[in-house]
Amino acid sequence: MLGEGRICLEVADGTDPARTRRVAQRAVDEYGRLDTWVHAAAVLLVAPFERTTPEEFQRVIDVNLMGQVHGAMAALPHLKRRGGALIHITSMGAKRGVPLQTAYCASKHGIDGFVETLRMGVRREKLPISVTNIMPATINTPLSDQARTKIGVKPVAPPPSTRPTSSWTPSGTPSTPSGTSWSAGRRGRSSSARSAPPV
Repeated sequence: MLGEGRICLEVADGTDPARTRRVAQRAVDEYGRLDTWVHAAAVLLVAPFERTTPEEFQRVIDVNLMGQVHGAMAALPHLKRRGGALIHITSMGAKRGVPLQTAYCASKHGIDGFVETLRMGVRREKLPISVTNIMPATINTPLSDQARTKIGVKPVAPPPSTRPTSSWTPSGTPSTPSGTSWSAGRRGRSSSARSAPPV
């Protein structure tokens, strides 16, 4: 919170549904409600597919995809009471494959399908909840530093070739299921988000 507000901290493992629910409940206990849930946890494995073990692939799916599912399951009961926003941070890997990132891109594609279907259900029930999927291009975060790699070198996010810019591009009206798309990018890269506004 900004200014004179107070902040609470709840450590949790997004792969554990019970711990994830505790995060949502802690927000309600501390602040009286939950109005926005942002889920951005991710892990990255950089390896040829044939050198990826089933356990490594499953771990990426558990953190990246199932973590987002657990987050939505924890937040939605609270958001249904007063409305709010459910925001999922994925990646352009949800729309494009990236060499040596098979598990990561599979998890991000899964999130895209999950969020799209969840958005349809929220709209069908006429719930006052916006459901947004933000798919940024490569961003230089600790993700690459903490990635497991089997290529002999540490993966590095490429530097931006130009200063990032952003713009809003309507792809529909609030009354249509497509909602609004958000794009931000730099030369050769782009980011996008889709959101259906609350009804």
